[in-house]
Amino acid sequence: MSNESKQETVSQRFVQADNKKLSDSVLHQEIGQRLLTRLELIKLLPNKVLDLGCGAGQHAKALQQQYPAALLLAADKLLPQAAQAAKRKLGWRKRLASLVADAGQQPLSDGSIDLVFSNLMLHWLGQPLAVVNEMSRILAPGGLVMFSCYGPDTLLELRDLDIDFPEFVDMHDLGDDLVASGLGDPVMEMEKLTLQYTNTEQLSLDLRAAGLILPQQKQALLAAQVIEQQSQFNLTIEVVYGHAWKPEKAPDSASFKGIEIKPV
Repeated sequence: MSNESKQETVSQRFVQADNKKLSDSVLHQEIGQRLLTRLELIKLLPNKVLDLGCGAGQHAKALQQQYPAALLLAADKLLPQAAQAAKRKLGWRKRLASLVADAGQQPLSDGSIDLVFSNLMLHWLGQPLAVVNEMSRILAPGGLVMFSCYGPDTLLELRDLDIDFPEFVDMHDLGDDLVASGLGDPVMEMEKLTLQYTNTEQLSLDLRAAGLILPQQKQALLAAQVIEQQSQFNLTIEVVYGHAWKPEKAPDSASFKGIEIKPV
């Protein structure tokens, strides 16, 4: 199967999944917090911040606390998610401004956003480059895009089962997309989380909440009894983090220094 076909399959799975639960999953919350921690290390004073693929707006308060003077916007393709995000209180008489919009077609002006924050959204897309291009378009010169997504080794221990698990894009390909979109100084980082389980029921519940299996696949996973055959089961989740800057001026291809890949 081609990479494009694999990514299209992942995109279709997202539509079929119970999207209301995705942003409430333990994985979504934990990885989002790790992404926020990385953002704290970067010196940036944005005027406008966009939480792209915001879900129910779980990270809005933390972003507002980090950038109290900034206008915080949230965008999600799904109306129920955006509506839930709009109910988030950021302070006294202040609510989160939310948009219903496709990630690749934002109703925002060129160069109107200083920071695009996106947690666990890019891997669901059929064509990540189209969305990365849109991020680049709406970023102001000197603006930053920072994101997280699942990597291809996610669910490594389950890949031999006769279950259609999603396959995710490699971080090197995402780094190439950042460069192709005109963003500069791209940095890609990867870490592997190990989740431990003692029964398949809890494993299936967690994967379902994260959108990594569909309802009809739960019984197939339970029937496989991957955990009952051993006392403890370790499951790999590969997490990719990336960020890049919108150049103050058009980048000179002759001066491109390459993509920085941070070690594990």
